[in-house]
Amino acid sequence: MKIKSKVFVSTLLLVAAGGSQAQTQPESKLYGEVGYAATSFKENDVVDRYKAKPAIVTGIVGYKFEPHFAVEAFLGLGAKSGELKLNGAPTGFNVKINNTMGVFVRPSLKVSDDVELFARLGYVHSKVTLSGLGVSESDTDNSVAYGLGGNVYLSKSSYLQLNWTNYYKKDGVKIDGIGVAYGFKF
Repeated sequence: MKIKSKVFVSTLLLVAAGGSQAQTQPESKLYGEVGYAATSFKENDVVDRYKAKPAIVTGIVGYKFEPHFAVEAFLGLGAKSGELKLNGAPTGFNVKINNTMGVFVRPSLKVSDDVELFARLGYVHSKVTLSGLGVSESDTDNSVAYGLGGNVYLSKSSYLQLNWTNYYKKDGVKIDGIGVAYGFKF
């Protein structure tokens, strides 16, 4: 009977020690996000305004160096073309964001246990294709990118996100969008 009691007590101590060790493990600094962004492509000159609404699927891998500062690698892939309109009238052409990739720094602020606000500032490289009426032409360029957003935590390791990002703004062309994402800590 004493041997069974010793084994039982030893087992309880091992389980308790393992549980307390699991509770003291540091929070993961590596995270990922998968999302969808409805974007807006605009090009303005003196007289004409071109507009389209393509969409991208987004992915981010980030690393939090400090609780309020992270660096992120970003990738966006074309999910949907948008009809190009000239001054509101259809042109017969479509705009697609083939891909956009870049690097961001991301300061953040937890406003409660479940809500975090953030800003992004970075540099992206994008490829856009204009196609229609038997013609297709692509262009690539780089631009400073920036955005704002917020995370609502579902648990300590997952969250939902809403964000606005300006992916490209240069020479009268602007690409920005509203995105939603699911984030998780590794």
